[in-house]
Amino acid sequence: MSRILLRAGKSPFQVFTPEQSLAVGGTGVFGANAGNLLFSGAVHRALSVPDAEVVTDGFVLENLKNVPKMADHIDERYDHVVLPFANAFRPGFAGQLATYAELIERLHVPVTVVGVGAQMAVGADRPDAGAEFDEVVARFVRAVLARSATLGVRGARSAAYLAQLGFGPDAIDVIGCPSLFTERDGFAIRPRDVTRESRIDLTYTGGLSALVDRAVERYPRLEFVAQEHHRLRLLLEGADPAGYDGRGPLGTGHPLYRDDRIRFFVDARTWTDHLAGFDLAFGTRIHGAIAALLARVPAIVLAYDSRTLELAEYHGIPHRDFHAVGPGTDVATLAADADLTEFHARFPELAAHYRAFLTANGLAHIWQDGGANPGYDARLAALELPPAVRRPRRRLLGRRAAPAAPIARTSVSELIARRSG
Repeated sequence: MSRILLRAGKSPFQVFTPEQSLAVGGTGVFGANAGNLLFSGAVHRALSVPDAEVVTDGFVLENLKNVPKMADHIDERYDHVVLPFANAFRPGFAGQLATYAELIERLHVPVTVVGVGAQMAVGADRPDAGAEFDEVVARFVRAVLARSATLGVRGARSAAYLAQLGFGPDAIDVIGCPSLFTERDGFAIRPRDVTRESRIDLTYTGGLSALVDRAVERYPRLEFVAQEHHRLRLLLEGADPAGYDGRGPLGTGHPLYRDDRIRFFVDARTWTDHLAGFDLAFGTRIHGAIAALLARVPAIVLAYDSRTLELAEYHGIPHRDFHAVGPGTDVATLAADADLTEFHARFPELAAHYRAFLTANGLAHIWQDGGANPGYDARLAALELPPAVRRPRRRLLGRRAAPAAPIARTSVSELIARRSG
């Protein structure tokens, strides 16, 4: 049996309470953004063939104190390292990239990177970080390519940035986001009409306050499905963060909070299950849109940087330029633009390309002959996972909230030791 070490905050089979999920590290088990659960979980499932064991690292690899010791540990116990990434080519992640580069340079087992991308402004062709950052990225890419056939990036814009650093198309493979490749040949998403009674999913980071405020008022069944760790803290503790200015769906004074219209999910399955009854998703979060698409719900992305735009372009996800959305835009107008014809048409070819990427990099997957693992989905469906996190119920009932108890900080090693399988 082969053993694969996978970069992920947790395995899809690990059941953590919302409090435990938030308590890991400084930004939660999902690394500040619950969208990470979607693509790491998708890779975990794709590689879980009957004769493989996929072990998640709990994000330990990017915070190493003793790199040589970890390299020896991995070489002794694993056959392959797989690193699903999102916008890792960003200045704020440079230190972690340097750690990964040093680790990978010491490894002897294959290393495959899945879906990494550069974070840039919409019109930029490289991160605004200078030559020193470029060298960190180049060192990381060189280390990976010494141990893999190709490096998988999320879109053409990231590939173009790496081409400027000297890495051509023979080494860089555009594969999109693995979170969308849950079916072999695609899935049908039917259009819906949007009315006042429609269920709307807002996927949101900030900005566009006029559009959001109008949508909150006009569509009483609109919900904000949050993804950031500080919004989970708001729901668990019921207290405004320091410096909250009263604007945006972040504090206790906003209608979305007051009316109990914010949700947070600490597992990918409960997230997509919840969205199955919705009519439309819109907003700035690319993985918020992908969660809706996985739930067979039309979605439109308001792309505000290269990382969201390049994925929308590659997969044919309906999108509009965030900066061109006027103050009078209505959700019904966005719904009319959520045409998924291109998404459906592209899916079979893109999914086949993703499978070919895995195969070329020596990774067995569930779509190969003999790779199917129906027990995986059955086991996942049988788990009792935490429901949606909502604002504290005591405030819904109009009673004064007691001070929130401190959330116990739990180390990654403690939580990983409690793996449910």
